Amino acid sequence: MKKNDFLYEKRGLIGFILIGLFGVFLSVSVGGVMRLWLENEEAAYHSQWGKAMGGEIKGEILSATEVMHTLKNVILASSDFSEVNFEVFVSTTLVRFPSLKRIHWISGGVDEDGEGRYKVMMSHPTNDERFAEKNVLNLPGMQGFLTAASQNRRLLMRPVSSSLLAFDKGDEKSYWAALSIERLYEGADVPVKGVVLGQFDFGDYIDHLLKSRITQIDRLQLVDTTGSHDKVLYQKNWEPPKNNQDMTTSTFTVAGRAMELSFQATHHQQYFFIWAGVSFLGMLVTLMVLVVLIQHRQYQYGLEDSIYRKTRDLTDRNLFLNHFMNVTFDAVVTLDKGCFITFGNQKALGLFDKSEAEFIGHHLAELMGSRIFDQLIFPLSYRHSKDTDPFAEPQIIELAQKQAPSVLVEVRIVAVADLDDKSWMVILRDISKQKETEERLRYTDRQFRQAFLLGAVPMAIIDAEAYVQESNRAMQQLLGYRSSELHTRHIKEFLHPDVRDAFLDWLDGVRHRPMDTFQCEQRMIAGNGADLWLMSSYTAIYNKAGKLEKIICQYLDYTQRKKAEDELKDHHDKLAQLVEERTREVQDTRESLIASINAADNAILVYDNQHRLEFSSGQVKNFFPEMAPELRPGASVERLIELQSLRTGEDEIERQRRLAHIHAGISGDEIQLTDGRWIQTRRRKTPSGGTIVVHTDVTSFKDQQELLKRQAEDLAFALQRQQEVNEQQKIFVSVVSHEFKNPLAIIDSAAQRLLRRKGKLDDEDAVKRLHGIRDGVRRLLKLIENTIATQRIENRKLEFKPQKINVSAVIKKVCDKQREIVKDHPICLMDIPDEIEAPIDPELFEIALSNLISNAAKYSPKRTNIDVTMTQDDDFVTIGVADHGIGILDEDVPHIYNRFYRAQGVMDVEGTGLGLSIVKQIVEIHKGEILCENREEQGTRFYMCLPCDERLSEVAD
Repeated sequence: MKKNDFLYEKRGLIGFILIGLFGVFLSVSVGGVMRLWLENEEAAYHSQWGKAMGGEIKGEILSATEVMHTLKNVILASSDFSEVNFEVFVSTTLVRFPSLKRIHWISGGVDEDGEGRYKVMMSHPTNDERFAEKNVLNLPGMQGFLTAASQNRRLLMRPVSSSLLAFDKGDEKSYWAALSIERLYEGADVPVKGVVLGQFDFGDYIDHLLKSRITQIDRLQLVDTTGSHDKVLYQKNWEPPKNNQDMTTSTFTVAGRAMELSFQATHHQQYFFIWAGVSFLGMLVTLMVLVVLIQHRQYQYGLEDSIYRKTRDLTDRNLFLNHFMNVTFDAVVTLDKGCFITFGNQKALGLFDKSEAEFIGHHLAELMGSRIFDQLIFPLSYRHSKDTDPFAEPQIIELAQKQAPSVLVEVRIVAVADLDDKSWMVILRDISKQKETEERLRYTDRQFRQAFLLGAVPMAIIDAEAYVQESNRAMQQLLGYRSSELHTRHIKEFLHPDVRDAFLDWLDGVRHRPMDTFQCEQRMIAGNGADLWLMSSYTAIYNKAGKLEKIICQYLDYTQRKKAEDELKDHHDKLAQLVEERTREVQDTRESLIASINAADNAILVYDNQHRLEFSSGQVKNFFPEMAPELRPGASVERLIELQSLRTGEDEIERQRRLAHIHAGISGDEIQLTDGRWIQTRRRKTPSGGTIVVHTDVTSFKDQQELLKRQAEDLAFALQRQQEVNEQQKIFVSVVSHEFKNPLAIIDSAAQRLLRRKGKLDDEDAVKRLHGIRDGVRRLLKLIENTIATQRIENRKLEFKPQKINVSAVIKKVCDKQREIVKDHPICLMDIPDEIEAPIDPELFEIALSNLISNAAKYSPKRTNIDVTMTQDDDFVTIGVADHGIGILDEDVPHIYNRFYRAQGVMDVEGTGLGLSIVKQIVEIHKGEILCENREEQGTRFYMCLPCDERLSEVAD
C-alpha cells in the first residue's frame, strides 16, 4: 500500500472498523434473537411444565389429606360419635389413603385465657405406646401446632423432624396435618370442639410421581421453604446451580406450606448451530460490503489526506506561535501597515494594563503616546520605507502607568516578511527590575570594595591557581609588602613549609568539587623573615557553571598572643617547680602536725567545702569504732553521721540537726554514747568553706557535774520538805489548838456543873451532862486517831495487811458504830449484797469508811439520810457514801484531798481537814481510786473503788 492509502488515515480506519463491527454485530444479533426466541419458547414450556407438576403434587397432597375432611364431616354429622364409629371409619379409609400413617381425634381447644387445653379421645393405630394420650400431647411443638389449627379453622401441615413432632428418625418426608372441628348440637349445652390430627408420609408418592415425569430433566429438587429451614422432599442429580438463569423454579402453597420445585431441563445444541449459521452468513455479507467500500473510497481519501496534511501544518505553526507568544517573557505586539494593533500576548496586555477588547484594533500611539510614537519608534522616513528594520539596536523608553510608577522598557521593532502589505512586530521588555538590580549590585560592590580595602582584618583575593589578585592595606602591613609586590605572586610563597601541604591539598579539592570554608592555624613568613602566627579562613567562590573562580582569604594575627603563651609556659614550668618544692615542705609539716594530732586525746575530723572527709585523727576510731571502715578521704559526711548514730543512738531528726550544725559550723553539742561516755563536739568553719569537728571525752566532768546536781536536788528537796513540815506544823498547831479547845471546853463545862450541883441534879440532867462529856471525849479521840493515822502514813510506818474479808459485814459493822455517834442522821444501807469478798485491810478500811460517814454527817442538815451503797463488777468493788447537804463548790473540788484544807463557807463546822486526805491515801494504798460526785446545794457522793483481785498481794509484799 501507498502512504496516502485511506487505511493510514484515522477516520478511514475507524469507519472501516465501525462498518465491520456493525456487520458482525448485526449478524450475531439476528442469530442471537432467533436463538433467544427459541430458548424463550422452551423456557415457557418448562415453566408451564413446572406449574403443572406443582399443581399435580398439590392436588395429590390435598387428595391424600381429604380423609381429614371426611373424618371431620363424620364427627359433625354424628352427635354421639364413638370409638366404634372411629374404628369403622379408619378400617374402611386406610385402603384408599395409603399415605396416612396415623390419625387421632383430639378434643379441646383454646380457652378464655388463650391457652390450649387438649385431650386425645381416639387414636389409630391403638397398639403403638409411643402415641398414647400423654406422649402425643407432650410432643415438642404439638401444643402450639394444635392451638394454631384451632385458631385458623383450616387444614394446617407441619413437617415431622428430629426436633419437632417427631418419634421416628425416618420421618424426614412425613407431615402432621391438623383440622379444627367445632359444632353446637341442638339441645346440647357444650359444643363439640377439637382437632383431627393425622400423620402423612408423601415420600413414596412424590418419588413415583416425579420419576415418571422427568425424562427430559437433568436436575430437579422439591423443597418445603416454609420457616427458617428448608425441608428437601425430593432430589435428582442435584447440585447448587452456578448460574440461576439455567434454572426454572415453580412455587405453590398447600395446607399452609410453601413448596418450591426447581429443575434444569436438558439443553439441546440445535439452537447454537442455528445461531452460528445465521451469524456466519451475516459476517460474509459484511465482508463483501467492506471490499466494495474500500475500492470506492480509495481515491477520495487520497485527496482528503493531502488537504489535511497542509491544513495540519498551518495549524501546528499557528498554535506554536501563539504558545510561544504567551509563554515568552517579552511583550509582543503585531501591527498592520497603519500601525493598528492586530495581536498582543498576555505580557503586552499586562504591561499596558488593558483587556483584549481595549487593546486589539487600537492605534499604537494611543497606548505609548504620540511623542514617543513619532519621535522614537516610527519616524516618517521609515513609515513607507522598504527597509526591513527601522532600528538596528533596541531603544529604551520610559512607559507611563496609570496606577503605578513609570517603567523602563526596551523596545525592538521587527518587520514581518512574507506578506503583501508590510507590517511590524513590536517586542517590549520591562527592564525596570533589571536596572534596579544592576544598581544595587554596583552599590554592593562599591561597599564591598571599600570594606575590603579599608578593613582592619587582613584580606586577600586569589584566583583558582592561588595567585594573589588583590590585597587590602591591613594585609600589606601584616606581611610588610607593597600592593605591587604582592600582586601575581603565589600564596604559597608566604606560607611556612610546615602548613603549606595542608593548604595545597584543600586547594586541589575545591577545584574539583564545592567544599566548605577552610579554617586553620597557619604560620606565614613576613617580608622581614619573621614568623607570623595567624588564624586563617579561606572561602571558595564559584561561578554559575560551578567552576572555581576565586578565593577570599582572611587572617587574624595572634602572634603576640602566641609569644605571650610561650612566655606563660616558661613561667608555668618555673612555678610548677617552685610549687613542687613548697609541697614537699608542706607535706613534711603536715605529717608532723598529723602525728601531733593523733597523739592528742581529742577526735578530730576535717571536711572540705563539699562536705567530704579530708582528714581524721586516730582517736576517731576509739570514739566511734563503727566509723572505722569509712574513714578515708572523700567519704561523705552523711554516711559518717549515719555510722556515728550507731554509737550515739540518734534518730533521723537528730542526725539531720547534727548535719546542719556541721554545715553551719555550730558548736556546743553534748551527747551520751551508748556505752555511757559523754562527748562534747566543737565545730569551726575554715577559710576555704570546710569544717573542723573536734570531739572531746567529758565523761569525768559530766560525772562530777551530775553528782553536784543530785546533791543540789537532794538539798533543795530536803529544804522544801522542811518548809512544808514547818508550814504543816503551823497549820496543825492552829487547827489542833482550835479543835481541842471546843471539846475540852464542853467537858470542862459539864464537869464544873456536875461539881457545883452534885446531889441536886436529877438523873436525866446528869446523864445529859455525862453524854456531853462523852461526846467531847469521842471528838478528842477522833482527832487524835486522825492525827496519828496521818503521821503514820506520812512516815511510811503504817502496816498494810490485806486479807480476804466479807466487805458487806465490815460495812454493816462500821455503820452500826457510826449510828451511835451520829444519832441525828439515819444511816441507810442501800441494796448491800450479803456476800462480797475482797483482799482489803479491815482496819484501814474502817478508818476510811468512818471518815466518809463522819464528813457526810458534818456537812448535811440534821435528820437527813446518809446513804451507803456497794456494787461489784469483774475487777472492782465500789462503796459509795452520799449525803443531802450543802455540797462542795466547783472551785474547791480539786483541793478537798489536801491536808488541813477547809472548803469555803464551812469554817463554822468543826473539822481538821484531815479526813478526806486520810481516805485518799488509804484508797491509794489499796491500789484503788476515790471519786467525788458533787451536787451543789443537793449534797455530795464519794466512791471508793477498790480492786477485788490478787493485785494487792504485790502491795503487801
